[in-house]
Amino acid sequence: MLSVARVALAVALLVLAAACSSSGDDDQADQTPSPTSATPADSTPNAHVSVIQTRTKENTRKIALRTTNTGDGAFTVDAIHLVWPGMPDATWTPKSSLFAPGQTIDLTMLYGDPDCSGFPTIPQEQPIAELRFAGSDEPVTADVDAKGVGWLHRLYRHECAEAALYDVVDIAMSGPWTRTQVAGEPQMRGYIALDRVGSQEPVNVTSVFGSILVRMVAADGGRPVATLAGSQASLRIPVLLGSTNRCDDHGLSGATQNFLLSVFAQHGTAPVQRIIVSPPPDVQSRVLDVVHDACRG
Repeated sequence: MLSVARVALAVALLVLAAACSSSGDDDQADQTPSPTSATPADSTPNAHVSVIQTRTKENTRKIALRTTNTGDGAFTVDAIHLVWPGMPDATWTPKSSLFAPGQTIDLTMLYGDPDCSGFPTIPQEQPIAELRFAGSDEPVTADVDAKGVGWLHRLYRHECAEAALYDVVDIAMSGPWTRTQVAGEPQMRGYIALDRVGSQEPVNVTSVFGSILVRMVAADGGRPVATLAGSQASLRIPVLLGSTNRCDDHGLSGATQNFLLSVFAQHGTAPVQRIIVSPPPDVQSRVLDVVHDACRG
């Protein structure tokens, strides 16, 4: 394989807190820019590469190699790959993305299911990023830096802790869905459904949370919200979905994660985990009607 020194490739892993990346959305990786000239087979690409996950890709297992052409000539990235035992299902992702000098493109890929067989122990092998450039069959590799390793470890912990919770209980939104009014405000009433699938550990739902536009609260209040006792097979927790009163044009038109709603739950003495739930698409449209009606007064 080509050495890192030869290609001047720096790899870092970052979590991007903003809702959009600098190139707009990491799905832009699939859009090839207007060609200028491809890298000759005997030249060495100069590239800076980071790994990011934008908020719009939360809960999708999509990350992106943010790649910048730091050289004077164009080059084409034919494929990308992440190598780490904690995420063994990450495979080569074809791209054929042409980079003009100075251009940055986010190249999206899936990292796949983590291997949680050894959790809570974290695989200590060094994560590696690989890129295959046009004109060469040999991938360029670089170790992920310390910040990136820390990010991968946090992601691994979250995924495996969530999987451990799902080994005990399934958590989802369910109906029947009914429109109602509370204190004069329109609301959609539904349920958080807990169905036991594993051990007899109690499961506490400590809180629920909505999004920028959609307010989700437990209809009966109280903290913890509810507990699935060890002897119980299932539990239905009534919730209300309404408006957060974010009625400005930017809020109503620009929010992108309206229905990534949060349930915070724990099994036994395990740490509390955030589980993302969503109502079905037909209910989502009805909830947006509630939000718009509340904004109209």
